[in-house]
Amino acid sequence: MSAGYVWWPSYRDDVSDLGNARAAPAHLLAVGVLTTILCLPAVVRATGIAATHVMMLIGAHVAWHLVSVYVIAPAPASRWRSHILMAGNLIVNAGVAVAIPLATGDPRTPLWMLPVVYACANGAMQEREPCITFLLVHVLSPLLALVVLTDSLGTDWGIAAPIVCAALCGVGYDRLATMSVRWRQLRAEQETQLADLRTRLAARDRQRLMRDLSESVGSTLAVVAMYADLIDEHITHRDQLAGLAAMVREAARDGLGELRGMLGAMAPAASDTAGLADTLRQAGRRATEGTAIEIVVSVEDAGGRALGGATRVTFVRAFQDALRAARQGDARRVGVRLVASGASISLEVTADSVGGASETARDALMAERVAELGGTFKRTPSGAGTNVHISLPRA
Repeated sequence: MSAGYVWWPSYRDDVSDLGNARAAPAHLLAVGVLTTILCLPAVVRATGIAATHVMMLIGAHVAWHLVSVYVIAPAPASRWRSHILMAGNLIVNAGVAVAIPLATGDPRTPLWMLPVVYACANGAMQEREPCITFLLVHVLSPLLALVVLTDSLGTDWGIAAPIVCAALCGVGYDRLATMSVRWRQLRAEQETQLADLRTRLAARDRQRLMRDLSESVGSTLAVVAMYADLIDEHITHRDQLAGLAAMVREAARDGLGELRGMLGAMAPAASDTAGLADTLRQAGRRATEGTAIEIVVSVEDAGGRALGGATRVTFVRAFQDALRAARQGDARRVGVRLVASGASISLEVTADSVGGASETARDALMAERVAELGGTFKRTPSGAGTNVHISLPRA
């Protein structure tokens, strides 16, 4: 006997195989098909069991099933309700499974497979631990037929058939119950691993969000603080305060624009590529207000499927970095192209500017971020400007 056996299954109110009303119609349909087959004239002649006996035995099973599903199961959840359902199912169904081959009067009947099938079905219950009582019932119920068959026929098959059936019931129940135990252990391990993975992903997302906010708002606040120090130093020079105030307003506007772009990526009106393109357009308009830079955003996505939040935020940050470099390089036109195909989506930003900032500004951080998401990052010269290309999986 395998390890992990208990004398009786532990109480669990959420076990789905006990009195499941939603599964009752399908179960009754399967029982009806089996009954019809056993009552066919050819099958009756082959098995030797009369149609009336079939109807009586399977009728007992159906009667108990209806009582368990529609009378006992709807009662308030309790330990006794669960135990009554399990005990009733075991006794009634094991008795019917053994009574059907006995009713044929032929120890050689292939209907001995019914107790074996029922034993295997009980062993395969994935939410129930292996039970010694269940194993004993499956093994002993065919052996009780020894009294009936030996007295009526007294043949070798009258002894061999129940013994073979009992052995198969025991082996079938034990093997499948052991496999179910291993399945539950694997599922518990996977749930633990998934919980740990979710925790680590949540921590990584928090760190990434903090980094994004630090890069967008933090740098702006640092500039504003620097300008505040300059204002404090030149508080008596009114002619210089106007220029410093304009710089502070511009820095604040840039910071607010980047923050709005981040928030638009995290909580967009639409989470597909069209929604992402709209977020990029709005971020571009805010960042280029008062300049002559033209921003053109195009989308190629026939499916229009949703994008993950990390993908949207990464594309918005990459666009903001590229746009900042384009402004520093006196660009006149910035082209943005979103292409979704299959399981991947790519962002291409092309600017007609040349400058050191456009080549090395935040490439290392962005390449690391893209690699974490399983994508690729590349910046290459493109004519008189630069081309930034990022490809990410949709998920």
